Amino acid sequence: MTDTPQIPGRNSTLRLEIDLPDLAPAAALLTAWGFRSLYELEEPEECAVFTDGFFNWVLTRRPAPAQVCLHYLTEDWDAWLATTAADVQHTARTHADPEWGISFEVSERVHVQIQSVAADLEVPPAGFSLLPDGRFAEVGIGTGSLASELARWGQLGFKVLRRSQPDEVPYALLFDGVLVIGLYEQASWNGPSLAFFAEEPAARAQAAHELGLGIEELHDGAWRVWLPGQLSMLWLPEYRRVEPPSDPV
Repeated sequence: MTDTPQIPGRNSTLRLEIDLPDLAPAAALLTAWGFRSLYELEEPEECAVFTDGFFNWVLTRRPAPAQVCLHYLTEDWDAWLATTAADVQHTARTHADPEWGISFEVSERVHVQIQSVAADLEVPPAGFSLLPDGRFAEVGIGTGSLASELARWGQLGFKVLRRSQPDEVPYALLFDGVLVIGLYEQASWNGPSLAFFAEEPAARAQAAHELGLGIEELHDGAWRVWLPGQLSMLWLPEYRRVEPPSDPV
């Protein structure tokens, strides 16, 4: 068994790749929320690339249900190439070369891909940012077993940022230096969800409603927006923000 690899977010650039059965609603929604399209593609119904100034968002048309890939381009490629997928229980290693990278199916409908930093990556426009009004919060995942999910993400180098209290629904927030993963023990929902912080979550939800998308008011001032393929996007109030450490231990 090899050592746990480097934390994915260290020395890495991350883009979020989202597979959806229909790109049009998601593209319209990101535009309404202030995301910027990086460039026009010849087949916008097959692929679209947006940025929030921090992460790039690559939308790709695939059959339902929706899936999310956390795509890291890392300078620690040699350490990852030497890591075996056998170290991650119930995980598939599909590639292991600098061109295609190493792919892990860590959770249902959530994949991690590690690739050499030498690969191409879209560069966000200089000076553009949705902050502070729309800062990405987390990728949320529902699970029937928090313990087993924690073990799999931990073996990929993610560190626990916060755990639930005994009187709360079991959850854990994990951090890898750049991205927060929220694991929630809810057998009836396996995610994924993409969550943001905002000063006025209701206004963000209303913009989605005007596009004909389903919305749902949650507790504590949060709102959920439903996209095709069973993908949800959440807007959370600012007071729920958890600031991760600059360098997880």
